[in-house]
Amino acid sequence: MSNLFTLIFLVLSVTQVYSQDDWFSYITEKDKEFMAVTTNLRYDNAKPNYKNLLIVGKTTQKCHKNGYPTELGLEELFTFSDTTAQVLNRTVKKNRLVGVLTYQCNGFDVFYIKDTVGVRAALEKVYGNYFNNEKYYIFLKQDKRWQYYKDILFPKRFTDDFFINQELLTALFYDGYNLNDEYNLIHWFYFKKEKYRKKFLEKLKVINVTVHSLKTIEGKNHPYELQLVRKDQLQPAFIDELTRTFGIFAESYGGFYDGWGIKLNYSYGYT
Repeated sequence: MSNLFTLIFLVLSVTQVYSQDDWFSYITEKDKEFMAVTTNLRYDNAKPNYKNLLIVGKTTQKCHKNGYPTELGLEELFTFSDTTAQVLNRTVKKNRLVGVLTYQCNGFDVFYIKDTVGVRAALEKVYGNYFNNEKYYIFLKQDKRWQYYKDILFPKRFTDDFFINQELLTALFYDGYNLNDEYNLIHWFYFKKEKYRKKFLEKLKVINVTVHSLKTIEGKNHPYELQLVRKDQLQPAFIDELTRTFGIFAESYGGFYDGWGIKLNYSYGYT
């Protein structure tokens, strides 16, 4: 079972699935490290009248060097989340799981709940019975305006580029990639005319790019393909700015930017 599938399964298993749910995962920076966030975007516009924030979590020793849990670590967190959901459904039925955080070998479930009476005691009792020798967390406070959801869970950017970049960044992070390391990234561009591709490439030579491939694809509106390789780190904010800049620059030469990928074991030269 892949890390991504396990995380999705974890989220869907600890809460009732609503027809309007809109789960989205992304990576953000926190204290020079990276945190994986899975959040339900539906609550940006439709918040129930639950005024109490509950965050529960535990530590796992089974995690990658980048701090994200391995498959075995995710299974541990799933067991903890499933146990939490059962306690909440018995103690305070009006509860909503709105997000899941993983940060430096810790997993956290974020809820908003209607009432708080008996919640902490019920959780501590069950955690003491089932996770007595493990490090776990319970954080409970009033949050009438859902400020935690707005500040921590909901993404700061909401553009097409952001969503496209995050799809690949989350997959890499879940597989254990250190986003602070440098990797050979391959970028795809397409142009209407060969002369525009040539001019574009001349301008880009000043930013340390290497041509990986030059192709002509017949029958396309933009038949002149250009693949470039550049070595960069994978910090989400930097990737967003880089791809946005590439997109604007390609458009100024009658072309478009079509995304990026990671090129392992790359030997410089082009075909």
